[in-house]
Amino acid sequence: MFNDDKRKVIPSSVTDVSAQTEESAEQHGRSPLLHRSEPIVITVAVTKGGVAKTTTAVNLAAEMGMHGARTLLVDMDEQGNSTLSATGKNREAFNNAALFDAYRTFGFPGCTTDHFIHQTMLPNVDILPCSGFSLMIPDQAEILHKTRNFPAYAFLSAILQNIERVCYDFVIIDTPPGKNTFSLSGIYAADHVIIPLHPDKYSIDSLNETYRLIETMMRENDMTINVLGILLTIVEKVTFTKVLRENLCAGAYAGLKLNTEIRKGQAVNDATLGGPVVIEEPKSNPAKDYKALYYEVMERLEAYERGESAAQPADHGEEA
Repeated sequence: MFNDDKRKVIPSSVTDVSAQTEESAEQHGRSPLLHRSEPIVITVAVTKGGVAKTTTAVNLAAEMGMHGARTLLVDMDEQGNSTLSATGKNREAFNNAALFDAYRTFGFPGCTTDHFIHQTMLPNVDILPCSGFSLMIPDQAEILHKTRNFPAYAFLSAILQNIERVCYDFVIIDTPPGKNTFSLSGIYAADHVIIPLHPDKYSIDSLNETYRLIETMMRENDMTINVLGILLTIVEKVTFTKVLRENLCAGAYAGLKLNTEIRKGQAVNDATLGGPVVIEEPKSNPAKDYKALYYEVMERLEAYERGESAAQPADHGEEA
């Protein structure tokens, strides 16, 4: 929409990865998805809250970084929990250089998104953080919409195009619940979407609603957004989980459920202030699950590149 490739990021030098992540990359083999000319953008999104979107985004970014991938985490949730988990700092610490400022200065001569990207505590992971002004992003996006005649949700994608210093392998976008400028921007910018679901009686409703959002976005903008998978999170051994699992595997969304499931565990809460659970509590069940998720995501991405992506539902409003 803004140029021939709406997600093109200008490649430049890539900083050396740490010795630890180099060793990890050598042990597990480098993915053919690394060192591309432009990043793969993965958005974690669903309209319902309390499903571990932020936990999933941060831990997936951390795993990618630990495997040698240059990764950018984008905190589109105005609560700033991704920012806190990845940097150890509250959102107010970034009040002068954060995602809102990238919107505020969009189009200014000589001003690139690089000015608002920060290092995190995680190896090979940078962040475009939330700040105390993030609640004003919808207003700023609306101003850009009126002056530039593009949808308000399209400007995050343009902001990601405006990175010049680093060529990232992956961009992971954390979004808030609901249907708003934040979540719509994350979906529009995505190559792939991961939909996390906490097994409860509202799961299917939020899944259907999210699918309709993605479908509408594709139809209105003549674009393709791939649903990489449906991820069950905060999983417990209860009857409803079993029923939901069976319905997802056999219903309208068959083939999209990820084999990996994230088990419920206190380790996630204990690790939140210190960083991702895969780093702070690596032997815990949730950490083991997020490590497995990394490998399954990479497998699905490589299959997608080969044209072997999972079938998408014909009717996104159908009950699973």
